[in-house]
Amino acid sequence: MKSLLLAAQWCHSKLPNSKGYEYLQRREINDAQVRAFGIGYFPERLEQELIDFVVKNDGDRKELFRSGVVFDKLSNASYYSMFAGRVIFPYSNAHREIIGFSGRSIDGREPKYVNSIFDKVREPYNLQRAKYAARSCDVIFIVEGHICCVTSWGRGVANVIAGGGTAITVDHLLKATRYAKTVCVIVDNDEAGLKAAEKIITFAREDFVLQVLVLPKTVISGTEVVEIKDLDDYFVKGKKSKEEFWMFYQESFRRVDSSNLLRERVKQIV
Repeated sequence: MKSLLLAAQWCHSKLPNSKGYEYLQRREINDAQVRAFGIGYFPERLEQELIDFVVKNDGDRKELFRSGVVFDKLSNASYYSMFAGRVIFPYSNAHREIIGFSGRSIDGREPKYVNSIFDKVREPYNLQRAKYAARSCDVIFIVEGHICCVTSWGRGVANVIAGGGTAITVDHLLKATRYAKTVCVIVDNDEAGLKAAEKIITFAREDFVLQVLVLPKTVISGTEVVEIKDLDDYFVKGKKSKEEFWMFYQESFRRVDSSNLLRERVKQIV
């Protein structure tokens, strides 16, 4: 895993003054968040430089190929990476070891996310940081994307993990229950989010409390009513504080159980 750690360090060093940094600034992600999450950028046509950096620092270049960070070009001796031109989110396991990467498109390129080769189905994003806050308040939130995690942490809600470019799975939930008895999945308030919610509710088990929370389509921000889709929008567009988030969460589950709340939210949104 040393080579993946070195790759994460290299990508992080390439972020300043890059298109990736400009993108993060537009998303209101500051330098403290960038440092905490080790966010990076993979510049175009610098695959050879990454390989040289890893080898120079006693890493194994073969690990880069096995993990899908870089690939051989069949036609010549150069290399290519599907992460080129993307913002890079390193994945760590609960022991803070780098196990893989997710790269987000910043220019409308599809797919929106690409991932290196690791067990995304079992390993949620940000668990190594969120577990401490989750233990202290006995609840952990699961969202759909990396940026929602980063934004929430920046607003003081640190017990948030993500599927991170892949569907939220029962394995993500079970990993989360190691650190909190209550797992609250926050889904996007669009059709895809509601479909995901219907599936997630079937993951309920007797040994932990499962909640599914769908955010409202609009919130009041100052004197304006703004449309939101996810937790990132809630904090950034809605300009909500951590206190307002906790109040919203607690009120949402004060009088109804998860199943009834989901049904009511579906009626409101559809």
